[in-house]
Amino acid sequence: MDASSLIYKVLSGKAGEVEKAELEKWISGSDENKTEYDDIRLLWDHSNDTGDRAHFYDGLYQIRTRMHRKRQHRKRKKMIMTSSILLAGIVIACWFLYPGSGRESHRYHKFENASLADIISALENDYDIRIVVEQRNILACRFTGTFYNDGVEDIIQTVSRSLDLAYEYRRDGGYKLTGSGCQN
Repeated sequence: MDASSLIYKVLSGKAGEVEKAELEKWISGSDENKTEYDDIRLLWDHSNDTGDRAHFYDGLYQIRTRMHRKRQHRKRKKMIMTSSILLAGIVIACWFLYPGSGRESHRYHKFENASLADIISALENDYDIRIVVEQRNILACRFTGTFYNDGVEDIIQTVSRSLDLAYEYRRDGGYKLTGSGCQN
């Protein structure tokens, strides 16, 4: 038996306990089922009124108004969900497309007679990278310089040139410094 027939049978009082239980199960199945039941029940209740014709039209107006509000609510809810998903997608896309934006900006590094070990430590912490050296004796080399909003590779390049070192980018995202460096 289809849902509408079952609803009319229950509302008219001609349904048995099994049919009533079946209707309750159908209503609790989804919000759309409950809405359909409420709408049909509202129609049923107003159609059984024996009042004048004006009362009948008031009932129809109430039903139409209620159904319109529900449709508007569903549209609004759908629009909000769609907008939220779209906004989240844009934010995620920006986060992945511009991984450095917002995280690397306004970085200021000032090194005054700093050892290469101190410079490496600062860069590893600030840029979340790993820098290895081929010869440990170059960690004692000293450097003085200031960097503002420079990328890590630019800083490594400048420091390497200044200390007579070579650098290479590694597959793991870090850097390797080679050479004899300063002659302390």
